[in-house]
Amino acid sequence: MKQKAYIGIDMGGTAIKGGLVSPNGKLIRCHWIPVSAPRSKKKTVQEVIAFINVLARSTPKPGAIGLGWPATVNIALSGKEIVTIIKRKFGLPVFLENDASCFTLSEALIGSGKDFPVVLGITLGTGVGSGLVINKQIYQGRKSAPEFGHTTIDHQGPRCSCGNRGCLEAYLGKTGMAKMARRFHLKPADGLTLYQAARKGNRRALKLWNEFGKLLGIGLVNALNCFEPNVIVIGGGVSKAWPFFSASMRKEMDRRSFHNSCPIKLSRLENSGIIGATLMARQNFDKFRE
Repeated sequence: MKQKAYIGIDMGGTAIKGGLVSPNGKLIRCHWIPVSAPRSKKKTVQEVIAFINVLARSTPKPGAIGLGWPATVNIALSGKEIVTIIKRKFGLPVFLENDASCFTLSEALIGSGKDFPVVLGITLGTGVGSGLVINKQIYQGRKSAPEFGHTTIDHQGPRCSCGNRGCLEAYLGKTGMAKMARRFHLKPADGLTLYQAARKGNRRALKLWNEFGKLLGIGLVNALNCFEPNVIVIGGGVSKAWPFFSASMRKEMDRRSFHNSCPIKLSRLENSGIIGATLMARQNFDKFRE
């Protein structure tokens, strides 16, 4: 019997990405649309339903739908709400997980972390996401661990979108990057623009990425001391600037951590969030059928 494809949705801060993926993680078809913020609940529902419709028409009947969903501080619509709506609309099993956890699962199963039992995944983009996979299974804690981006690195630091002060995301997320650019006498810009400036040899941009690496290194030491993973895998759009921040990141980690250092790898998967959402759905669907 031919196995059915799965639909995977990766709900990002600037785009919805999705695709049809085979049960072994091969991307069959990919689709994406840009989205604008802020988004109302109604608008988000409309976007997601229309998006799934496009993908569902490409296969007779998918096995299940996997949703990679951002933390509630980053989107108006809760995961529970969207799962109920999609189930009612499409009559398919729907499984939801934090988007960074989906990314980490794909890396742990078929990506840069596939040879390691404990994989910590970090996504650098609009925010700072994280996931932890232990023996090929997503670790959630009581509910939605880990929220690495909302660990505090300065108790008197800038206000974060979550309401706390001094979160790592308040420095390295989209808003924090714009503030950092001003501090280095650059025009407020996103990570991509600052990366392009560094590639052109802009000294201020190069100094900015050096500082970015130090701050990320401090955050990673906290994660390393808490979880002691076998490998850390870094992805997300901002990870393109790896050549400009990795050295200062590693130096800061070596200076601060009392654990033996662990490998830090870049994600090499294309569309790891989409693939991870479907692999998560497949794992849950298999349990659902047992």
